[in-house]
Amino acid sequence: MYLLTHEPPKHEPWNKGKITGQKPPLKLQEIWAIRFRLQLNKRIRDLALFNLAIDSKLRACDLVSLRVGDVFRGQRIVARTTVMQQKTHRPVQFEITQQARESLLAWIKHKDLRTNGFLFPSRYRTLPHISTRQYHRLVTSWVCVANCCSSCYGELMNPSAVSLPTEFIQLDWEFGHDASDFCRRITTK
Repeated sequence: MYLLTHEPPKHEPWNKGKITGQKPPLKLQEIWAIRFRLQLNKRIRDLALFNLAIDSKLRACDLVSLRVGDVFRGQRIVARTTVMQQKTHRPVQFEITQQARESLLAWIKHKDLRTNGFLFPSRYRTLPHISTRQYHRLVTSWVCVANCCSSCYGELMNPSAVSLPTEFIQLDWEFGHDASDFCRRITTK
């Protein structure tokens, strides 16, 4: 009798109220706001990583595992390069804009990176390059800087809207806190 009359407890799905699937692309205004803040705060690595992510549209695992030799030949950054994707094992060719080339060259010279090394090395000696998790944290902080909803954006995608930046938010660049706390501090200032 107990089994027939007993209702199981209500179970709420993990993704209720969350945006799942492909995220909307960043707007041009948000991209320029992020670039402006990264330049203003002299975040050389983040600016190079952001610009390359926008230009290449690579998956995070492919982006963080790029080598210096993939984009740097001789004493200059190449305008076009081809990278083999890890997931599909297919080559992807992309152009690197002048702005991205300048930020990449500044990053390579700042860290004195070698041609056979990773473009975005890890601070830890046991890891060869930054992890996709660390990249995700960076993207989340960049999206917070642009004053976007961080749950709406996963990886960086190509801009879709054409509009110019109007105003930029003022914030202190603080890392070491989780992304939700970081966004909460920005929106309450």
